[in-house]
Amino acid sequence: MLRIKIDNQYDSQYHYFQQELKTAIKAGQRVLVLVPEQYTLDAERELLKITAQEALFRIEVSSIKRLVQKLLNNNLAEDMALTSLGKKLLIAEIIDKQKNNLAIYKEAGSIIGILDKLSDLIADFRQEDVSVEQLTGLAHDLGEDNYLALKLKEIALIYSAYLQRLGEDCYDEATQLKRAIEQLKKTDRYLQTIVIV
Repeated sequence: MLRIKIDNQYDSQYHYFQQELKTAIKAGQRVLVLVPEQYTLDAERELLKITAQEALFRIEVSSIKRLVQKLLNNNLAEDMALTSLGKKLLIAEIIDKQKNNLAIYKEAGSIIGILDKLSDLIADFRQEDVSVEQLTGLAHDLGEDNYLALKLKEIALIYSAYLQRLGEDCYDEATQLKRAIEQLKKTDRYLQTIVIV
């Protein structure tokens, strides 16, 4: 069962969080508290204040990033992960190699703002499972003389090269997240666990 509590009052949210946590602990259930990366230590301190110390053995505080790493048991080598900067450098390299096939994005590899936008766009494509075929199909539907169609074709070319490169010697956050979700389906570690975000 999924319950979502939305409230713009911090005190109300905190009180609700406390009640949910206490109820779960009394029932002997495991609890996973997901917090931002930089907040894990503070969250653990807060939990110590509102729960009995022995109850902490049934509570796990984690960020999404750490949870993904636990699920993968570091099956992906850390040195192969693309950082934000590494992703932009890879896109710049792809643009440089594809210069002869590009008209609109020919100089984009040297423009930081455009690299940021292309990096974000590719991240969105990866998150939403957009394929190169979908992009080229959309460009085709728009017609040959359409400026947006030309942009889509070039973005599809860059995206295709990016995906090919991922298969070679590196991976991005989307790859890591997909593998973690696959691993989550195979494990019973978080079955019957209450997740608080």
